[in-house]
Amino acid sequence: VSKWVDYSNKFGFGYQLSSRRVAVLFNNGTHMALSANRKTVHYNPTSTKHFSFSVGAVPRALQPQLGVLRYFASYMEQRLMKGGDLPSVEELEVPAPPLLLQWVKTDQALLMLFSDGTVQVNFYGDHTKLILSGWEPLLVTFVARNRSACTYLASHLRQLGCSPDLRQRLRYALQLLRDRCPA
Repeated sequence: VSKWVDYSNKFGFGYQLSSRRVAVLFNNGTHMALSANRKTVHYNPTSTKHFSFSVGAVPRALQPQLGVLRYFASYMEQRLMKGGDLPSVEELEVPAPPLLLQWVKTDQALLMLFSDGTVQVNFYGDHTKLILSGWEPLLVTFVARNRSACTYLASHLRQLGCSPDLRQRLRYALQLLRDRCPA
């Protein structure tokens, strides 16, 4: 997630991926995404149901949500700074793009959990980010204060160690996950 906006007091949580795909997890649990080329809308009434429409063919009943999605896309594009120097991955038109399942704001960070298992934690104080992805093998991406990004194999970090900054953030992310997902 390179940009995000919390408007959950009215609509939901909007975000933009490094691929430029923009999406909203609405307060009612539905999810709508706009492809990077802004020509395709993906709609998920639940995490297991997926519909795709060309922008001009979105059903009338979904037009209010599309309006919110477009507003969020415009707002993030015009008013928010890109969140780091992550490589931009060319977007593939996949039948079911990853969905934001949950997000949690604490006094120190924002945690986001996606349907593909990716976890991202954005730290407010210094604008660093921690991204856990891949799982086989587990990859750890750290976006530092200077916005440079480094990706590590978790197994290498376990063997070789890591910087105190990264260790502190890994511990915080693990504690957040433990608090939200009791065994």
